[in-house]
Amino acid sequence: FSKGQPVVVTKVDLPGPWSPSSFIRLYGSDTVKLVDTETDDEFESTLSDFFSGFGASEPRARSLKLKDWPPTEHLKTRYGQHYDSFKLAVPFPDLTRPDGVLNLAAHFPDNMISPDLGPKLYSAYGTVDDGSHHGSTRLHKDVTDAVNVMTHASVSSCGALNGARWVIFDRNDAQALSNLLRVSPRFGYKGPGDPIHSQNIYLTPEDLQFLRDVHHITPYVFTQQPGDAVFIPAGSPHQVCNFSDSIKVAYDFICMENLPTTLDLAREYRQERLVNEGDDVLQIYKTLWDAWLC
Repeated sequence: FSKGQPVVVTKVDLPGPWSPSSFIRLYGSDTVKLVDTETDDEFESTLSDFFSGFGASEPRARSLKLKDWPPTEHLKTRYGQHYDSFKLAVPFPDLTRPDGVLNLAAHFPDNMISPDLGPKLYSAYGTVDDGSHHGSTRLHKDVTDAVNVMTHASVSSCGALNGARWVIFDRNDAQALSNLLRVSPRFGYKGPGDPIHSQNIYLTPEDLQFLRDVHHITPYVFTQQPGDAVFIPAGSPHQVCNFSDSIKVAYDFICMENLPTTLDLAREYRQERLVNEGDDVLQIYKTLWDAWLC
């Protein structure tokens, strides 16, 4: 993991009400912001309406996702039993829990507002990876390390593959990949800043084959099933395509072994913020100062 390679841990059983029907029963009236995975259009709905669409047998007009939920509250505050479930079952808890002793992001003083690194819910309808769609999560890389646990995947009525396909590039290939996305006629990214930071690109199966055959850049490709925890190292470009309606919970953490990458990326993202007028959510130097004081 410290070398920039992903890790998958299987048979991670998060106890508690993680099914779509449970969310409908407990929080169905909550207003949520949904995103169309193809157009990036956003609109308001309710958890009940969204999760009622899980397991639908008829083709949908659009593929929707609920990401970074809840957006303004901690999971601990709004969905306490799900927060406790995550803490109880997540692998390597000293590193991956919000209060893990080895997690450098876990030492903010109680009287300070800490960065909200999660856990957060990520749920999406299934889509297809056929070259004409844009997956569920487009190519990007994160400043911190992260763990993503799939808690539910609906069974397709036609028996099609379920779960989610991950494509994760080795961190050491990130710069070469970024350069290719900008200069190669196949991709030709013309936007401001780094192409990977833009989160506007989804690599098709044909694109991935091109990268393997022509440029010898080979990502890790695997399918995440319910009970699988995917660990993504800081700085590793990755994208996800849900084959079936899925519920996941994810948390960002900072480990000592990948801290140099996190610091480098924090500097990169500072330049991106100057271009795109974003916010410094991580507060990395304040985070490290408080970890040192502990």
